[in-house]
Amino acid sequence: LGQRLESGLNPQGEALREWLARGAAQGRWEGMVISLDQLLYGGLVNSRAPGPVEPILKLWAEWAGRPQPTPLYLWGTVMRLAPTQRNAREVELASRLMEANSHLEGPPPSGRELEEWLASWGLPLEYWAQYCARRQRKAQVDRAIIERWLTTWGPDPQRPRDYLAWGLDDSKSRGLNIEEARLLASLLAPAAPKAQVGPGTDEAPLLLLARHFSAPSTLKVVWSHPQASQIVTLYEGQPLGEVLKSQARWAGVRLREEIIGEVNRLPAPLEADARPYELWIYAPWREQGEALEQERAEVRELAEGSSAHFERWSLALERALGEGRSIVLADLAYANGGSRRLVEWLLREGRSQALIGYSAWNTAGNALGTALAWAALAQKGRRGPADPANRSLRSERLLDDYYYQSSVRSHLSRQVGGSFLSLDPERQRELALICAQKLEAWAQKYVLELPSGRPLSIYWPWGRLFEVGFND
Repeated sequence: LGQRLESGLNPQGEALREWLARGAAQGRWEGMVISLDQLLYGGLVNSRAPGPVEPILKLWAEWAGRPQPTPLYLWGTVMRLAPTQRNAREVELASRLMEANSHLEGPPPSGRELEEWLASWGLPLEYWAQYCARRQRKAQVDRAIIERWLTTWGPDPQRPRDYLAWGLDDSKSRGLNIEEARLLASLLAPAAPKAQVGPGTDEAPLLLLARHFSAPSTLKVVWSHPQASQIVTLYEGQPLGEVLKSQARWAGVRLREEIIGEVNRLPAPLEADARPYELWIYAPWREQGEALEQERAEVRELAEGSSAHFERWSLALERALGEGRSIVLADLAYANGGSRRLVEWLLREGRSQALIGYSAWNTAGNALGTALAWAALAQKGRRGPADPANRSLRSERLLDDYYYQSSVRSHLSRQVGGSFLSLDPERQRELALICAQKLEAWAQKYVLELPSGRPLSIYWPWGRLFEVGFND
């Protein structure tokens, strides 16, 4: 599929579109889940790159004009606030841009006031103009997609299962993207309930797969403390409870909620096989921290609270696991990695092996949506903790979401100057060997099976340390 900053108008992108079209013409697809950014630009990151809008609009018109199978599940994104960064200077400017956006109420100023506003944040006018041009291109394409949806698949009574999800990528509570999302939501209002704008991006395909294979379904949700659903995490811009409700709509899941320490509002059925699977949410105590900073006591206290709070939570979880309840755990105390306190407790005495699944990757929305979809799909097949697919994916998530992201990444990043900097191929190979050794030693210590059942082969999907990949 090419590199992350290439245009979608390349041989790889064209081959992907032809593959989709050929399968549709041959009747091979029972449905399609499609990333619009992948389809039109070559990927999410590519959609933030500069370039003319006309070729993208032409490509969309050509693809959308072809007959498409049903159900058709599409997901698009509202461009996040920060542009892609490739070097230390771009990282610095993106940080300033994010902070400036978070103070915006309504549209940015213009003319002389704009110049003064940019100068106060240390942002060059040329940098701002390029940034706005990228946003405007993306917004123009987004409107063309929505117009097509509203006049074709959306209102078609012969296509009742088609669905359009539009996600806010890495959002704060204020900024240009919030205004853009409100506009898109108003445009899509006539298509409800077959279209919705909500928080999140990377978890969208899993939620739409859950919608196809398991909807409608019901899951029990257990929050870690009474205020948990009201916590606004670092990259969602709205309370966790609202994030979960939006994801549940995308996945076609009904939620029945409970809070640790309160009366269970969901009576337990007499037959164990009739019990809904459960999504347990280890939410931030007061505010979400960054996983690589959890060694700092002040960060840990805000993210996880007191030892007494953890003891209440862990006792309830241990009791539920002992009763044989089917649980997927979303570990959200920190962004970009799991909680050391929680995972080390899970690994003691093999508690993690009693879970259906575990998720703590990247943003709270990414981890939560993954856990929600996992629970819904596992419930559809009544698959338990010992199911080979659950066992393999659970080990992979513990290795990646917890041990790599919360520990190994920090060690490797110090050697190269950061997680986001591009690495040359030789450096990538060198660090991949070190990473594999560390992950395998940790898996052996806690008797975790490796995801592929063989020694790990590590690669860096984007040529940097922020993401890690396991080759089969």
